[in-house]
Amino acid sequence: MKFGIGPAIAGKLTSQVAMVAILATATVGGVSIISSSVFASLDATGTYSPQTIDNGTLLLTATDATSPLSGGFTAAIDLLAPADIVHRYVTVVNTGTIAGLGLTLSGTPTSPTTLDGDINVTAQACTVAWTISGNTSTCSGVGAVASPAATGLLSAFSSAQSLGVSLGTTLGTKTTYVKITVSLVDIVETSNNGSLIALTHEGKTTSVTWQFAEAQRAATETNS
Repeated sequence: MKFGIGPAIAGKLTSQVAMVAILATATVGGVSIISSSVFASLDATGTYSPQTIDNGTLLLTATDATSPLSGGFTAAIDLLAPADIVHRYVTVVNTGTIAGLGLTLSGTPTSPTTLDGDINVTAQACTVAWTISGNTSTCSGVGAVASPAATGLLSAFSSAQSLGVSLGTTLGTKTTYVKITVSLVDIVETSNNGSLIALTHEGKTTSVTWQFAEAQRAATETNS
């Protein structure tokens, strides 16, 4: 005896199988769609030309004045007597690109002696070259402004003394003209029969290394 499936039942099974196949395909496609959306992305860039960033310089040069005369620190000062006064002139220039702040002068004896406490030093800056008249000089003329004088014994100049000026970077502000005055204090000593009784002050020699210095201008913050 043979049993068969009727056309109606066979058609129904075929439809169900087809539906399962469609659902399976849809599910796989859905997973495929979801997976591809996870890995999708958008990218964009904006590029500038290379930007230059540099830093400035703070440089000082000090030279013996050539106008109205020379004879700064390079020439020795010889045979001082008590109360003698010697003027020397130095031109100081900021040759850098950053403005300076608070110019100072120091003088360090290389081999300290008692003479360091017998020498008076005065340093003063002028915006123009000093005007010489005989054995004296003045800060005078068009645009002439004198700074407060820094004064003390040579031994005090082992610490930097303020010259009361700041050197900029533009013409008219980057240069200053410094007069250094050296004098010997009053010394009372007696020689006897061609001999020095006590070699406390007389016949002494000192050697000094002078140095100008300044800090950079105040830091700035800029929107631009």
